[in-house]
Amino acid sequence: MIITSVAEQDDLDQLIDDATMSHLPMFIVGKTNNGVLIAEDDWYAIQQTLLIESLVELNQTLKEGMRTPIEQCSNKLDW
Repeated sequence: MIITSVAEQDDLDQLIDDATMSHLPMFIVGKTNNGVLIAEDDWYAIQQTLLIESLVELNQTLKEGMRTPIEQCSNKLDW
């Protein structure tokens, strides 16, 4: 959704609700700059993803685990 900054000022609560329910970014177009509104939960999910991507060993382990067929997975944890 693309909106103008004037519309954003008039109905910020509704925009926050819309972003939260849809999990889609709201693009806000201003006179001199633009912005993006996303739900708080989505923001934290993005931050977690960036953290995991930055931890090379964890990232590789997760990707390897996702490629492992379910039949080869263990039912017991070794930790």
